[in-house]
Amino acid sequence: MNRRVSTPVTSTTFQFTTSVITTRRPYQLEGIRWHLLTKVFSNPASFETDLHFELLLQERLFENPKHRSFSWQVLRKPSEFFGTKKYIDETGLTTPPFSLHARRGAKSTWGVLDDSPVIVNWSGLDPSEQAEITLTLASTDNWIIFTHPLGPEKTITPPIPADAQRILHTKGKASRERGWWRTGMDKLASYGLDTKVWINKDSTISNTSILALEELLQTKSEKYLPDMRSDGVESIYWAGTDSGLMDIYNFSGVIYATDGSKGSTGMGAGFYRHDTKGGGCCRVGGGTGGGSSSRAEFAAACLALEDSLTHDQPMRSL
Repeated sequence: MNRRVSTPVTSTTFQFTTSVITTRRPYQLEGIRWHLLTKVFSNPASFETDLHFELLLQERLFENPKHRSFSWQVLRKPSEFFGTKKYIDETGLTTPPFSLHARRGAKSTWGVLDDSPVIVNWSGLDPSEQAEITLTLASTDNWIIFTHPLGPEKTITPPIPADAQRILHTKGKASRERGWWRTGMDKLASYGLDTKVWINKDSTISNTSILALEELLQTKSEKYLPDMRSDGVESIYWAGTDSGLMDIYNFSGVIYATDGSKGSTGMGAGFYRHDTKGGGCCRVGGGTGGGSSSRAEFAAACLALEDSLTHDQPMRSL
């Protein structure tokens, strides 16, 4: 898929990765992210300028050894119990799409600037940006800040707002692997990082919500699990997948994904059903190698067909 946004920026997307050619140099981006940026950048007329700015800024963040992108499960959790729909930090290349508004400092990446609750990834802001956003945070109490330890215990290192209270200090593998934005890789960092979470001293969060967030921050998983919803600009984001570009998400029937595999110990087949988020699998053959993997793939299709005949199908109008 080729797309010319505005000369001299051109792009080619192949197998989920977009190669972007700019006047500075070529870049690789996650294909689904490229689709999102071409749709939601706040000022389409200045797309080329904004893109260059975001790419240069992302390179600067990449050079900072203390900067990490938190997993989307971690960042989505405050939106559930805190009502946050705005995200401050990083760039348009990494901001989670479930954010209705995204900004960095005083600059809006997409959406509009308003007084809605906000999530801040502190390590993604430089000192001047931290000082700038502190003035904004001082005038409201509807924010939550994620950061790494900034100084001696029991000391709030400026410019964290003086009226902040820490609700968590924990450690886990809750950060995306460095450079993930280039290909969309779903691996989490292989080592744990200390993380502190702050809210305004006048805000309250239930112990249940704090424990749920702590559990996510302490994860030991090797990868994050994407959760498809329609919050923020997610609908636009997911529309950039292969399935989205074919408009499968608006298909009025039932959607199955099937696959078969062949190894030295035999063959297997399985399916996943989109509407129920469930599936099934089976062993194919007698457990010995040989033959073609097509046999397993046909078996997976048969499993899906069998499931469709034994379960009621949702009826949706065309």
